[in-house]
This record gives sequence, C-alpha cells and structure tokens, in this order.
Amino acid sequence: MKREEKLKNITKKFTKSYVDNLPIPATKNGKHTQKIYREHTLTGFAVRISSTGKKTFIIDKKSQRKLYRIILGKHGVITVENARKKAQKYLGLIAEGIDPRDAQKHERVIGTTLQDAFEAMLAARKDLKERTRLDYEKIIERDFSDWAVKPLTSISSEHVTVRHTKIGKRTRVGADNAFKLIRAIFNYAKAAYKDSKSESIIKVNPVDILSETRAWHGVRRRTNTIKIEQLPAWYQTVMGLTNDQKGSIATTVRDYLIAVLFMGDRKDELRPITWEDNIDFGAKTVQFFDTKNRLDLVLPMSDFLYGHFKKMKKNSSSRYVFPNADGTAPFYNPYKCIARVTRESKQYTKDGQPIKFTIHDLRRTFVTTADGLDLPAYTLKRLINHKMSSDVTAGYIITETERLREPMQRITDCLLAIFNGEFNSYSDYKRPA
Repeated sequence: MKREEKLKNITKKFTKSYVDNLPIPATKNGKHTQKIYREHTLTGFAVRISSTGKKTFIIDKKSQRKLYRIILGKHGVITVENARKKAQKYLGLIAEGIDPRDAQKHERVIGTTLQDAFEAMLAARKDLKERTRLDYEKIIERDFSDWAVKPLTSISSEHVTVRHTKIGKRTRVGADNAFKLIRAIFNYAKAAYKDSKSESIIKVNPVDILSETRAWHGVRRRTNTIKIEQLPAWYQTVMGLTNDQKGSIATTVRDYLIAVLFMGDRKDELRPITWEDNIDFGAKTVQFFDTKNRLDLVLPMSDFLYGHFKKMKKNSSSRYVFPNADGTAPFYNPYKCIARVTRESKQYTKDGQPIKFTIHDLRRTFVTTADGLDLPAYTLKRLINHKMSSDVTAGYIITETERLREPMQRITDCLLAIFNGEFNSYSDYKRPA
C-alpha cells in the first residue's frame, strides 16, 4: 500500500508539524493534482494539498445526500487549532441542516453598509446615465452621509419615517425622491444577496413603511406653462438680455430660452449641443444622441429656428451652440438670467406682475401650443421625444423627420403670432381639413 493511501486512513489529530510534513502530490501528465487528507477524530475536517504545494484546510462532509466542501483557510495563514474551531462551528451548522456557506454570506451581508450596497447597485446598472448617477451620489452625500457607513440591517422603518419627515420640511419632492433611491438600494440588496436556496438574506425594505402608512408626500406633477397673455411680455424681456458685463452669459441664455420654447426639448439635451455634431444647416435639422429615453432624435428646424441658429452661428467663435463665457464648454447655470427675466418682465405685463417660470415650463408651453393645434398624438410624442414602446400600434409607425417639419412650422407660426399680438385662435394654424 502506498504511503499516501496509509495517510488517508490516519486517526491522528492534525498538528502544525504533521500538516507541514504531509507529502505534496505529483503532477499527472503535466497537470496539477490535488489530494485530500481527513482527520478522523473530527469527521469532516480535512486538508487539501495541491501539487503546487498549497495546503488548505477545508470541510469535506456529506450530509443528507449533499456534499459540503468549504474552504476554512490556508495553512500558515490560519492555525490548525483555529481551523479546527471553525470546522466544528460549520459541522455543527451542517448537522442542523444549515449550509455554512449561507452563514458565511449572511455574516458578510449583515455587515454590508448602505454605501456598499449603493456602489454595488451602480455597478450592476451598467446602462445608468452619468447625470442620473451624479444625482444619486449627490442625494447620498447630502441626505444620508451618516447612514452611508451603517449596515443595511441597522436601518429601521422608524429611521426612515423620521428622516423622511425631516427632509420633507425642507423639500417635499426632495424627500420623496431621496427615499425612492433608498428603496431602490434595498430592493437591489434583496435581489442580489441570496442564500443557496435563492432566498433573500435582506428580508425587509424599511422604506415600505412610507407606503404602508401613506406617508409619501405625493407631490403632484407640475403643470405650469407661460400663458398666452404672458408670452408677448416674456418674449420682449428675453430678447432684451445682453452681455452687460465681462463674463456674462446673458446672450447665450437668451438664445437658449428661445430655442427651448420653439423646439420643446429637454433642458439638458439641448444645452450641450455643438455646431459640428448636432446642427445640420443643409438638412435644416438638429440631431440629439442618446437622449433620456436612450433613443437618437432628429428634429426639423422651422424657418424661424433656422434663422435663429444661422444668426447665432455667424456671431459664434465656439464649437458649442450655447457656450459659457469663454466659449470652452456649454454654459452651466442660467438661473441668474432667468431671475432677471422674471424681475424685468413686470414692466411689460398688463397687470404689472412678474412672469415666474422654469426651463421645463417652456417645454410644457411648446406642448400646450402643439396640443391646441390638434396635432396627432404620435406626432406630438415624436416632437417631444416621448417613448412609445409601450404602445403596440406605435411600434408600426416610423415617423420620418420631414413629416415633422410641417407641424413644427405650424407651432412656430402660432408662437410668433402670439408674440406679435396677431393671435386670434388656434384654428387659424390648424391643418385644413
């Protein structure tokens, strides 16, 4: 009988010197091999030796028709006694029908912090847009910096209720958005951290308390637009924006606000466009890439927009259509100029009241104008780049850019008539029956 086979039947208790002297198996046909030596004084405790010389303490135990082979630690890194104690713990779990690997994973998950789970979620969501990623990171830093280092399992429903109320005193929308992110992190953890039976280790999402108690603020969607009677005063004020001092971006913001109103685009899709990549004067189109709904979009320019962009190009030395003060990047913060428009608009309004608006109000004003012209729903959705994938019929409709040119021109004509005080009725700008 070979010596290795005799050693396999040993009853002697493992010691450091004994394990040190266990022979290393030879390679076979140039390939590495392994051999397992079992300590029979503690059934299931073994050491696995590789032909590379690596010696590893393992659990090697069959129970209820299931083989458990679990690494305890590398010999020399973990002592024989510590390996035996760990083996005794795991073998006890196996005897109770518990997979030690689940216990190991459970321990790791119990120690997983909110920040750990957040980063894992971001890594898993490979298609997440960079702007969304930055917004999420800002929420964690602003509202949950103290929670970030806490284990997920230490965050309770009571913690959620108290923090949601606290943030809500500052911003109701912000509170709801913040906890939608926390809810998403916990949902990710519940899905990602499972045991060998595919059961979630994270059992509870504490944010569910907001639904169970109906504590979400549920702020209604904004519906603000610039009213027809306000548009002439708004336009006159905006057109009065000029660069009155060095470093000013007032002229850029003026051109940008006009473009948003006449195109209906989302603010952060229009803001970074360049002359080379996005503007095609030959085709009279503006192209957007990888938009919010992950689709590319090509919109036709109306006659007014074509002239607007042509004039801007003539006066521009930047590659960006809407540049910052030194032309090296897109402008970033238009809000001082918007506040200026609001402040100065009251000199042109009939009631002497300022016109308060947001950039997205301009998009809603574009949509409202288009709706007043009774544009087909699919045409309107295409113009404002709303996804139609959930609509089966929409999947059969391919809207070419040129088919959008005529409705875009009618929207422009209607807005210009309003600015010039020539508007009487939307019916004047509808397509003849």
